[in-house]
Amino acid sequence: MVSHRQNYARVIGLLLLMATHLWAAVARVDLTCQPPTTGLTPTGYNFYRATSATGTPILLNQAPLSSCSYVDLTAVRGKTYFYTAASVNGTQVSSYAMPYVKVPIPRK
Repeated sequence: MVSHRQNYARVIGLLLLMATHLWAAVARVDLTCQPPTTGLTPTGYNFYRATSATGTPILLNQAPLSSCSYVDLTAVRGKTYFYTAASVNGTQVSSYAMPYVKVPIPRK
């Protein structure tokens, strides 16, 4: 029997992130993910950013989002960030077990 935790790990593993960027001193990074097609049905999504692949991720959104997309307007040009997303179920269980997506923000 597959545990809820294993099921949830599969849900997180199915999320995919894509990022694009543009703008002045602060860059715009558009994040989207593909909602899972198996496992627990998410009730929302959280997006996280870290400054290194092993760094502590910080939550970007104030509350779980109903759609699997987020726009980060706080990215600084010339820096590299590592983004991830996590689905949240009805009990607000979240995990950022999925791999980071490395996004270097160009200086110009």
